[in-house]
Amino acid sequence: MEMPKEKEVTEVITCRAGAMGCPMGVIDVKAVAERLQAVLDEPRFKQCLAELLEGPFKYHSQFCAAVSGCPNACIQPQIRDFGVIGRARIGFDESNCTGCGMCEEACKEGALVLVEGKPEIDSSRCIGCSDCVRACQSDALSVTGRKHEVIAGGKLGRHPRLAETLGEFEAVEEVVQQFRRMIEFLLSHARKGERLGALLDRMKSESTS
Repeated sequence: MEMPKEKEVTEVITCRAGAMGCPMGVIDVKAVAERLQAVLDEPRFKQCLAELLEGPFKYHSQFCAAVSGCPNACIQPQIRDFGVIGRARIGFDESNCTGCGMCEEACKEGALVLVEGKPEIDSSRCIGCSDCVRACQSDALSVTGRKHEVIAGGKLGRHPRLAETLGEFEAVEEVVQQFRRMIEFLLSHARKGERLGALLDRMKSESTS
């Protein structure tokens, strides 16, 4: 059986949103990925991560960041060391609404229902996919803001875990700040070969013992 090829110590991957073909993208995945890659390319981070993580670097040992343009999360950011998921903020212009109900039909989350012929959005159920906006034929619904959900600590392997949410941020610069913070946290506290998810679990366990 062919062994996995050796990889770089770090990697940033994206979905195919926007210019790369998929129309579902809420955020500019290429722009976000380039900013994250620039951080990883800084000599101090690249060298320190290479020394910390165990080589030769395969899929299970590299530090991976994933940028998904929408909540469908096709690139699986939930199982990466660091992930970004694009989410839309939806606005409603009542003067344009015809009450056709296409938005309600398009919403897979049951977050949008027609009340007296007008859509009402349950913010606790809306995931910001903007399916309703694409379904609206009268421009009554629109994307009024774009958020970046930042998650960290995901991994598969023997002890899989899903990444946990750090917050939602409008500016890409805030995403970059969170990225730097998590890398610095990893470099400051991780044991040799320890992934970010394993470190987060250990820190939680030690804080409660």
